[in-house]
Amino acid sequence: MSRIAKGKILRADDGGRCAMLQVELLDGEIVDNVEWFLSYGVTALPLAGAECVVAFIEDASDHAVAIAVEDRRYRIAAKAPGELAIYTQDGARIELLNGRLVSVECDTYQVRCATYDVQADNVAFDAEAIALTASAGVDVDAPVLATTGDVTDRGGQASLQDLRDYVSGHTHAETGTETRAPSQVMKGAGNE
Repeated sequence: MSRIAKGKILRADDGGRCAMLQVELLDGEIVDNVEWFLSYGVTALPLAGAECVVAFIEDASDHAVAIAVEDRRYRIAAKAPGELAIYTQDGARIELLNGRLVSVECDTYQVRCATYDVQADNVAFDAEAIALTASAGVDVDAPVLATTGDVTDRGGQASLQDLRDYVSGHTHAETGTETRAPSQVMKGAGNE
């Protein structure tokens, strides 16, 4: 016969092959070396004060296993049946929501990989600034590259508008006389 008890985590250690907990049971008993088995591919380290359910295998006080750990202080509620989330105490979260929506909320989203491949019908970025760094170059294969503002190069030293202004306003010195400014100006120069 196995005994089941509820308790509070005093300390958690994930430095070994299995996460180990120190637990204070509701009756005040302190139990050390409580093994916490998580599902394959998942790891976590609960905070002190989180609650747990402990099973004592064959009622042996020296062989305890945590079968569930919960921390209602930080738990976020599922928004609808069938949804789930991974979250931390400081508000970072990944939610798998109905309608095939994955929602991520965090301060910094970091990806480390050899190749980052996104296949999407549409991609939208809404940011104050976007910085790209590429040591070999950036290739864009698109029928049109459009911007609502100007395009600059060489660290902002020159822009497409500068080029338009130069081409549209230049003159040529010919045989002692000077030709007039072009009668047709470059598109986008502001006076076409």
